[in-house]
Amino acid sequence: MFESTVSGADAPEHARIIQQDCYKRQGADIVSKYADKFNNGSDLAELISGLQGELATLQEIAECKQQSPLKFKSLDTVESKQIQWLWPNRIPADMFSMLVGNPGIGKSFLTMYMTAQLTTGRDWPDALNTIDPGSVLLFSDEESLEYAIKPRLEAQGADCSKVFAYNSLELQSSTFTVQNSLRHLEQYLDEVPDCRMIVFDPITAYMGTVNANANAEVRGVLLGLQQLAQRRNITVIGISHFSKKSDLDAIYRTLGSTAFTAAARSVWAVASEKVDPESNQQPGRLFLPVKSNYSIEVDGLRFDIVDGQVAFSKEAVSGDIDRVMQGGHTASQKNEAKDWLKSRLNSETVLASEVLDDGEA
Repeated sequence: MFESTVSGADAPEHARIIQQDCYKRQGADIVSKYADKFNNGSDLAELISGLQGELATLQEIAECKQQSPLKFKSLDTVESKQIQWLWPNRIPADMFSMLVGNPGIGKSFLTMYMTAQLTTGRDWPDALNTIDPGSVLLFSDEESLEYAIKPRLEAQGADCSKVFAYNSLELQSSTFTVQNSLRHLEQYLDEVPDCRMIVFDPITAYMGTVNANANAEVRGVLLGLQQLAQRRNITVIGISHFSKKSDLDAIYRTLGSTAFTAAARSVWAVASEKVDPESNQQPGRLFLPVKSNYSIEVDGLRFDIVDGQVAFSKEAVSGDIDRVMQGGHTASQKNEAKDWLKSRLNSETVLASEVLDDGEA
């Protein structure tokens, strides 16, 4: 009994074989029917014509049933397009991107800065702003509108008449989730036709009942957000924290599933600058690329927050986010060091001083 049970992997092939046998039986029944008519003296020419017709019909049905459900698009029907930029060579327009970093590092301040540039049309610190001034939607249940968001926008010189904030606690609004409420967001966007950017701070607060650690679930929900961005020509920014797994490279440290990073077309990190503890230099904040699908030889930027205002340095920063986050060593380098040490210790009895000398070499 158990040997004849079809496994999940074999089920499609088993179903195909059963379907083929079914068509064979139907064909045999048709032939048998016309054989009986021939034995009963029916006209041979009419029998042959009828038999051919019914067999042809059966063949058409069988071929239709066996057509692949997969659909492909010929690339000669696809129109090539150039990437449009919200922030040139950093944040692509009309797509989903992520801004990640440890708590309190300045991620929200940076999105307030971006909001100010977009609502006023002011240039970016390293590039011209090529987008006409427009509106921004802010989803933020963790920050107070009166004590945090509005003062920060004012400090940045944003046009607050073009900023619309959603805060379910303060506005006593119905709960919004990316999982279930995108149609309501589309309806609201009809009232804000010049919307340039939507910010979710943090993105995990608006995932609904989705398990933020499940790749398939997260990917399915973010797909709807990606499609909305493309359809409405709006850039969507999801803010998130780094996980506590400091031994991982930054691209794997976004809180929750790796699907967040995979879905984003660009991922930028805000990190604290590393300085010599013995110096009197105050560490700044670094805006560094973690992943950027379309940027070309992109550098990072250094900024400070002075009197609630984001102030960028003129010089570009070439620091690697993994080295910054892990004190000068990437996770892959640490793993290589672990493997080397295990191999060295297992090969022979060795003095600790020799291991140290070999390691430094």
